[in-house]
Amino acid sequence: MREWIRIRFGFGVTVVVLAIAALIVFASGVDAGVSSFGSLAAPTGSSLQTGQAFNKTHWKVEAGDTITGRISGATDAVVGSGACGAGVLVTIQSSNFGNTSLCGTLSGSTITFTWSVPSTGVCQTTIVSYNETGHLANNAIIPGGSGNSAAGFAIVDSNGDVIPGPCGGGIGSPPAVALTVSKVASGAFDRKFAWGIEKSVDKTEIDQSGTSATFNYTVSVTHDAGTDSGWQVTGVITVFNPNLGDAVVTVTDAIADATASCSVTSGGGATIPGLSSVDFAYSCTGFSSATGSELNTGTATWGAQFLSDGEALAAGSAIGTASVVWSAVTPTLIDSCVTVTDTLVVGPLGSVCSTDASPTAFHYSKVVAGTAGTCTTVDNTAKFTTNSTATTGTSSQSVKLCVGADLTVSKTATPSFTRTFGWGITKGVDSTKQIIALGQSASFGYTVSVTHDGGTDSGWQVNGKITVTNPNDWEDITASVSDLISNGGTCTVSGGTSVLVLRSSSVDLNYSCSYASAPSPAAFTNTGTAAWDKAAAATPTGSASGQATGAFGDPTTIVDGNVTVTDTLGGALGTASYTDPSPKTFTYGHTFSGVSGTCTDYPNTATFTTSTTGTTGSAEKSVTVCVGADLTVSKTATPTFTRTYHWTISKNVDKTSVHIASGGTATFNYSVTASEMDFVDSGWQVSGTIKVSNPNDFEAITLTGVGDLIDNGGSCTITSGSPTASIPASGSVTLGYVCSYALAPSPSSFTNTSTASWDKSAASTPDGASSGTATGAFGAPTTRVNQTVTVKDTFNAVPTTLGTLTASDILLTSHTYTYSHTVSGVAGTCTTYNNTAVIVETNQGSSQAVSVCVGSDLTVVKTATPGFTRTYNWSITKAVDKTVVKQIGGSATFNYTVVATEGGFTDSGWQVTGSITVTNPNDWESITAGVADINGGSCTLSGGPSITVLPGKSVVLTYVCTFGSNPGTGTNTATATWDAGTYFTPHGTASGTATYTFGAPTNLVNKIITVTDTFNGVTSALGTVTATDTTPFASRTFTYSRVISIPQFGCKTYPNTAKIVETGLTASASVKVCGPIQTGALTIGFWQNKNGQAIITGGASTAGICNSATWLRQFAPFQDLSATATCAQVAAYFTGVFNAANAGGTTMNPMLKAQMLATALNVYFSNPSLGGNKIGAPAPIGGVTIDLTNISGSENVSAAFGGATSMTVLQMITYAAGQSTAGGSTWYANVKATQGLAKDAFDAINNQLVFGP
Repeated sequence: MREWIRIRFGFGVTVVVLAIAALIVFASGVDAGVSSFGSLAAPTGSSLQTGQAFNKTHWKVEAGDTITGRISGATDAVVGSGACGAGVLVTIQSSNFGNTSLCGTLSGSTITFTWSVPSTGVCQTTIVSYNETGHLANNAIIPGGSGNSAAGFAIVDSNGDVIPGPCGGGIGSPPAVALTVSKVASGAFDRKFAWGIEKSVDKTEIDQSGTSATFNYTVSVTHDAGTDSGWQVTGVITVFNPNLGDAVVTVTDAIADATASCSVTSGGGATIPGLSSVDFAYSCTGFSSATGSELNTGTATWGAQFLSDGEALAAGSAIGTASVVWSAVTPTLIDSCVTVTDTLVVGPLGSVCSTDASPTAFHYSKVVAGTAGTCTTVDNTAKFTTNSTATTGTSSQSVKLCVGADLTVSKTATPSFTRTFGWGITKGVDSTKQIIALGQSASFGYTVSVTHDGGTDSGWQVNGKITVTNPNDWEDITASVSDLISNGGTCTVSGGTSVLVLRSSSVDLNYSCSYASAPSPAAFTNTGTAAWDKAAAATPTGSASGQATGAFGDPTTIVDGNVTVTDTLGGALGTASYTDPSPKTFTYGHTFSGVSGTCTDYPNTATFTTSTTGTTGSAEKSVTVCVGADLTVSKTATPTFTRTYHWTISKNVDKTSVHIASGGTATFNYSVTASEMDFVDSGWQVSGTIKVSNPNDFEAITLTGVGDLIDNGGSCTITSGSPTASIPASGSVTLGYVCSYALAPSPSSFTNTSTASWDKSAASTPDGASSGTATGAFGAPTTRVNQTVTVKDTFNAVPTTLGTLTASDILLTSHTYTYSHTVSGVAGTCTTYNNTAVIVETNQGSSQAVSVCVGSDLTVVKTATPGFTRTYNWSITKAVDKTVVKQIGGSATFNYTVVATEGGFTDSGWQVTGSITVTNPNDWESITAGVADINGGSCTLSGGPSITVLPGKSVVLTYVCTFGSNPGTGTNTATATWDAGTYFTPHGTASGTATYTFGAPTNLVNKIITVTDTFNGVTSALGTVTATDTTPFASRTFTYSRVISIPQFGCKTYPNTAKIVETGLTASASVKVCGPIQTGALTIGFWQNKNGQAIITGGASTAGICNSATWLRQFAPFQDLSATATCAQVAAYFTGVFNAANAGGTTMNPMLKAQMLATALNVYFSNPSLGGNKIGAPAPIGGVTIDLTNISGSENVSAAFGGATSMTVLQMITYAAGQSTAGGSTWYANVKATQGLAKDAFDAINNQLVFGP
């Protein structure tokens, strides 16, 4: 069956599927759909004829019968064509009896015609066509294309055998069979080895004292595992023609590796003789790598053709495969061996191959001779050469033999020491202090003595240089250099540790030998030694020495052998030497006059300075001379007395009370009189200070008394300080005094004298007393009390200065001040103004009080509050991530998204509301007034219009103004009116205004909404959303999940509705969960058990042949079932297939066959028109459409069914059968993965684990 489908519909996989669908329709007696040109239906009582030349789709009709035929899908038929009038021209074509024209009737897209079938002399087949719009010249051949591929009838006799005819061309004979292909494949590739060489030596340098050394070399040769390349597959493709006639084919070759390509020699249009085979050589190259195995496929393809013997060969192809296992291929080796040589070795070291160990090592030794004090270098190179490409590689080593020579040492030695003299100095004077009279002088005699010791020896040293020489030209040597002396000295070498002596160079080192005491003996031998690591330096020994001799004699240095002596008063006194006697004395004298009133010290220092080090020494003497001086007296004298003045004050006003209107004024006239009465004098005195000073800075003097006298009748007294006080050196004391008078002094002028006394002997002064005077006179009084006074007036708490008056000592002073105060009062009340005049200095005063009452206008204040309502507009949407879930049991999770979106807003209900407040500011009267309100809208006033406002009180009225639209901004005015004359107010009216601006709404409707969700009758809140007044407007997305149980079979729908509570808006989304289709299909186990077997064996038979066998045999995999099988044999056949079912082999064929056979039985025994609904299926299973992308809830098996996403069960059986050879030995080209998909599909059908599309 597979072959004729491919021949007849050579349009690819999709068309193959359509062809199968057509066959299924034929088999069930329904119109066959074969092309866009319409399809020929089976006449009543006919059956499908197969095996005709070119495998045309024909229906068996009996000769001599009259049949009714139907052509379905004839959408392009032409009515009224030919001689058919209102009919459609139908042509029965035959090469034997010619074309027969019929007139068919057209209903919808179906043509119905009647044909009397000829009874004799006809060919086996006829072809049917009809007249249509695109092919009026030729008519439309069903299903289109050439006549040899059209649908038609096969004419049979009463026994059902096709009637032969004289048409020729092999018509009626079996078709030629397909060619076969076999092949062999051989792999080949190159393996090239990469080599490396490394030469090493046990040591690259030997440093030693000997003059010869042995070096041991190793040459190591390495290779890798080889690099593979040049993969190719070659072989022969053998094409066998099992037919008698020759066939023409095209032979190609392909390999699984996507990077490789294959070519076949002479593979295009090759002729394969009948019953013979032809070999075609091929090769595959271009592999990027090769691992595992490669499947190589040779393909022979041919078009539909008549073979040389006249047999018809349908178009087709055949393949042969062979595999190359790369691990079993022996590579061609390149550079698999190398030869190894060395420049120090005669002849080759040897050879190494890829089969040898890596690395492979060669060893040899070389003796090198050297020279003391220098190095000898030997270079050599090892080399390999490959056996195939002569590739070379090298590795070199250089060795060095260095022979060391000892260092040499030489030196110098110079002795030295120092003698240092020490010096001393003393100074004397005949007296250290003298007290002399002023004008006299004091004389002093001085001596200076200098001494020295016998000298001190020190600094015994031996100094010199040690020279270390390195005779080697190849190495630096680090040595430690030391020095020894034979007569007790300790020697130190400067930088003697780790001394680096460069090659072929020398180093000079200073050294010093020092002594703690005088060397003994004086003669010495000095030895310098250099020591080093002889092993590190490779020298014969590790040390070398050099000597120098000498002896200590006279000191080499005299220190401080002389001094110079000086004196701060005597000047340069002379010099002294270490050769002079010790001590050496110098003498001199000096006279001092002193300073009056103080003691003066005269220091004097003698100093020596040594000649070498500049060391100094000194001795000091100091003498003192003191001189005494008299005390001194000074003083002050100040006369004073006081004069006091007396005053009186009075105040008057012209009126004390006035009533005025607000805005008016009242004036009050005042007078104030202040007058001098007399004055009185008192308190005459002379007072001052007396200061006694001590000019001496070296002594204190104690007073024996201080007195004070005045010459104009006053009595004087010391009022402060002590007349017997001790006056410190260079200090003073101050005493206070007062001279008092009972009456006015006479005369007014005076002289005042103060005298101080002390003991002049004790104080060593010329005298014992000293005086001081001051003069003065009484005149005008020094203090005047209240001579000038200030007159101030305070009105209403505000002070004002009226003026000042000054008293006269001759005539009494008096003055009257007049002035006015004008006041406006305080609106709405009576105000009292107090007024007081005072003499500030004496605090004398006089007061008056006045009163003013003032009437004030009413005041009007109002408020205006705008307001309006804003209603927010909303919408709601709902979505779900999937609307359908198909699975087996369990549950499914659906993820919902609900979006609530604000769509702006609508404003309404504009109004202005507020209050009008009328206030009486007067605290002394009530006012009756009328009130009115003016606004742009329609206003209503509550209370009024006439009101009485009590003193100091307010009356509040309310109002409402409404507007038909938004007025924007406005002003609202309220007015109160009254009788100004009656109530003593400036005006008779007052207004109050308030502006308003409509801005934000005052009443929000649906500003915040609540979103709920109702699922399966249960409502829950999702959340809230708050609107905004500006774009972007508010939007909120709610996401949530619902878990829904999957039904055992069939589908169930769940509606789900989201709602905005405040607006009632809703949005819905429904989901569907589906379990498998309840087909009623039964498993392979059922058909194996007694119940299933009973159904099979109980099936209907025709002429002893089980009808189910005939039906099953239309499918290729079951064509190994006998064509004459009884129902018992069909049951046994199933048992055999069941027992052979296994998925563990190289193919899935046995298990696929068992599952598909069980499915076929389910189809057959569920259809009342076939085997009857013996299994109680809800509907014929063959007509159930299956979702091929969701087998068992997850598996996509479309690849096993030509890429279709859905098929009926019968279509699936038919398609799968089309992929099989008879009996199912080769199925889906034996690709196990594809077989597994098909097996899983039929297994799922049998277990009711499939879903509808």
